Amino acid sequence: MKNVLIPEWIGEEGEKMLHGRVNVLRCDGVDELSLCAAVAEADGIVLRSRARITEAVLKSAPRLRVVSRTGVGIDNIDVEACTRHGVMVCYLPGMNAYAVAEHAMALMLALLKCLPAMDRAMRSIRGGGEGTGEGSGSGGGWDIRLKNLPQDTYGKVLGILGLGRIGREVADRARVFGMKTIGYDPYVKQIDGVEWMEPDEVVASADVLTLHLPESEQTRRFMDGGRIARMKPTAYLINTSRGGVVDQAALAQALKEGRIAGAALDVYEDEPPAAGDALLALDNVILTPHVAALTEQCGAAMMREAVWLLLAALDGEAVPPMYIANAAAFT
Repeated sequence: MKNVLIPEWIGEEGEKMLHGRVNVLRCDGVDELSLCAAVAEADGIVLRSRARITEAVLKSAPRLRVVSRTGVGIDNIDVEACTRHGVMVCYLPGMNAYAVAEHAMALMLALLKCLPAMDRAMRSIRGGGEGTGEGSGSGGGWDIRLKNLPQDTYGKVLGILGLGRIGREVADRARVFGMKTIGYDPYVKQIDGVEWMEPDEVVASADVLTLHLPESEQTRRFMDGGRIARMKPTAYLINTSRGGVVDQAALAQALKEGRIAGAALDVYEDEPPAAGDALLALDNVILTPHVAALTEQCGAAMMREAVWLLLAALDGEAVPPMYIANAAAFT
């Protein structure tokens, strides 16, 4: 019976799929040292987002034949090193597109409709402070309805950096809201209803800018201080892709100084963010804990598919090339 390492909990359904098919190995942590200590007898790994498959981990895993990622991103896997070590890397391109697109739209609406500020103000009424009546003039409590006006999506320009499956799903939804959509992707230049522009044009023209870029050497800190400075002072930035595509320090400074209107992030350069992260102290940013794809339906489906791909590969069955990140080495 093969051995499968699970560095992070994959849910009851995933565990049941493995039960009786493989021996499950556990890990004391998701750091490199813990992985190296746990991986020696592993034939496969079911990988979520926190653990990283590095050269050191691979050198400690002479039996390893497949790593199956429960998601779209493979930036926590050294794919080139896996190929050198004869390890197949499975992943799930496009499977989370609906869920992530919906989350991006939810964040956009929350920003434009000032929902967090409205919620905080209404809850202040419970404390019995000032501003709980319509005529008090303090701007607190109920009076926020006159002080902090929400905005319409209709007629606004949505800029999309990254026109893969998720970016295109966002564009489809934005058109229903009456938005003009513009976008950039180095590989995709013709999308129905999306006006393709160079990245700096997209950044400068957008009322709402949403990021759907993979993290790579080419995209790391793609939204650096210079590009953030190109945004309209009334614009909003949304990132549901990877934390590394944004210079978070530059973003925090721009938000603090009011050089852009607001931001909403589901991903971060370091996850979870440190307690002293400047973004945590700002009221004009909405923060969610990397949950865009973790809807009840999408999360369960990704776990099932990742485990299925792993078992198929370990059993010697053919895995569709579209699900293999280093398919050229295995097909």
